[in-house]
Amino acid sequence: MSSSPVFLTSRIPVSDLEASLAFYTEMLGFIPLGGLDIDEPDFTEVFLADSTGRPCFTVQCCAETPVPRGPAWGILALAVPSAEALAELAAKIEAAGYRLPAPLTSLGPMQYFFAADPDGYLVEVVHQPGGAAMPEPAADGSYELGKLPTVPPGILGNTFG
Repeated sequence: MSSSPVFLTSRIPVSDLEASLAFYTEMLGFIPLGGLDIDEPDFTEVFLADSTGRPCFTVQCCAETPVPRGPAWGILALAVPSAEALAELAAKIEAAGYRLPAPLTSLGPMQYFFAADPDGYLVEVVHQPGGAAMPEPAADGSYELGKLPTVPPGILGNTFG
């Protein structure tokens, strides 16, 4: 058994737990797995899984901690199976009144858009023809080193400038 750390979760601090859960569950299809609810300090954390049931991240609300605004922690990136699913999801999110700082865009064969959650955190949703952006893991859940996709230099630029 290795003594090296293993990934547990990524936490997104939110100002309104109900609004954030609505965005991540109703718009993006994540599944709440349960969480922690602590009275002192007033703190709630909900674990969210993707459509495969794999735990992905938590949303965390603490009355005593101010929430940073905007993409302070980075970008949550998601993949969908088809261009049609991507377009439908972008339309659904926009129709629900959420902001799309980068609308549906093509970059070579890849298509993507960015949506902002209720606290302004960015969520990138991508369709890569021929499959998901990430390779499938081995049976033990690991990835073969050197087999992860790479982004050509200079391709990302400043999407929000």
